[in-house]
Amino acid sequence: MADKPRLLFVVTEDWYFASHRFALARAAKGRGFRCRARHPSELVAPEHRVEGIRVIPLQYMRRSSRHPWVELQVIRELSSLYRDWKPDVVHHVAPSR
Repeated sequence: MADKPRLLFVVTEDWYFASHRFALARAAKGRGFRCRARHPSELVAPEHRVEGIRVIPLQYMRRSSRHPWVELQVIRELSSLYRDWKPDVVHHVAPSR
């Protein structure tokens, strides 16, 4: 049996994932995807755990960051995730101000 396709959400704000992308993640799970979400907060809503959507906190990503060394850390952090988990689809979201 083939492994389920992997869908990764990378979101700059935890509240935005919960309010705008969680339903999409739930629907993807219903269609057979394995879903993970990455955002800066370690807060995970209980319904995410119940739905089996693993939320992994991002250590360096901040929406307001402009420091080149911090941005390099973000690139390393995301590269490591892509290399280790090998998502089939990545959905990056950064809500506008």
